Amino acid sequence: MTRLPARILPLLWLLAVSAFAAELPPMVTSYADKPVQHFNRELDEARRQQASWSESPEQISRHYAGNQFTLIRTVQHQNETLAYLSKSSLEDHQQVLLILTLKQQGNHWALKRAQVSWQCKRGQHFSTDPCH
Repeated sequence: MTRLPARILPLLWLLAVSAFAAELPPMVTSYADKPVQHFNRELDEARRQQASWSESPEQISRHYAGNQFTLIRTVQHQNETLAYLSKSSLEDHQQVLLILTLKQQGNHWALKRAQVSWQCKRGQHFSTDPCH
């Protein structure tokens, strides 16, 4: 297998993310739920302290996911927002997909659900199957 120069990998990652964002939503065949209660307590405290990241679904999503994830898109449906975030591992070429469901409660947002899935091969399919 031919190894690509290290400076090319970030460019390939950006191209992959751009393609992901431009295409249809990913096909998630299985996912793992992540806990959200502790984060919602942190979010409530941040809101009381008027932290800027606690005001919008996009900023809340970025805060929950951390700086290793890239926000790909958000989709609004009634009083809920789905946020799709992605992270790629350059070592094993695995892509991780984080799907957050945020629910609006009055003027505030709460994280209703966090789901994680990954992709071991090219394509749109994400699952919790082990990568080989």
